[in-house]
Amino acid sequence: MDTRNWLDFGKRSLSLLFLGVLLSAAPAGAKGILFLTGAEGGGGGGTYNYYSFAGIVAPLAADSFGNGLVQKHWVEFLGYDYPVGDREINATALGLESALGYRNGGDNGWVGAYAGLHYSNTWLSPDNPDSRVRGSQIRPLCQLEGERVLAADWRINGIARYTFRSDSYWGRGRIMYRVYDRVYTGPEFIAHGDADYRAWQGGWFITGFEPRPDSSIGFKAGARKIENAETSLYLGVEFSQMF
Repeated sequence: MDTRNWLDFGKRSLSLLFLGVLLSAAPAGAKGILFLTGAEGGGGGGTYNYYSFAGIVAPLAADSFGNGLVQKHWVEFLGYDYPVGDREINATALGLESALGYRNGGDNGWVGAYAGLHYSNTWLSPDNPDSRVRGSQIRPLCQLEGERVLAADWRINGIARYTFRSDSYWGRGRIMYRVYDRVYTGPEFIAHGDADYRAWQGGWFITGFEPRPDSSIGFKAGARKIENAETSLYLGVEFSQMF
């Protein structure tokens, strides 16, 4: 097994280990533990990107999920490329995250706010010594998210996240129209980047299919544009399960 394969094996092993830890992190007797996972990827025009994640959001104490203090634990594995001058940098990263937050919801929607720590280990090829994200780092982060009911069949959903010192950010907005029951569809708009690159995505999603009780699965597709690079396509799938 060559060095790159050993790195990939190590990153996946760490991800599985952390996933086991986060799945056991919820307090005994807690009700309403939300498990989330998904993957996204694509390419074209000489660029590529992929992102996969798994995590939980659970009550901080042995209480029901919805209104009150919560904990969030997350593991992610991603890769992308971006131009620096006349060079193309290939980035691969493993991320682990733990945060505390507060969620409040009602008939008209919900809102959540989190603060915590994010560990990342980013490999760059060729190396870029000026990058703020290269190597192993532990840095503070904050996140805001929420959803608002606009009318009987319309709502908006948004997430904004920022990691300090590396200036990493990720934000997504969705306009959601109810097709039937819990199934919603509509456009999504995403902006993300850090001190090294900036990217924008626009696409269409459909979500809310229930393959099993208290679960939801959704799909999305669209176009992704990195600054000073060609436009590429992306496809994604998201799954959630309430326990």
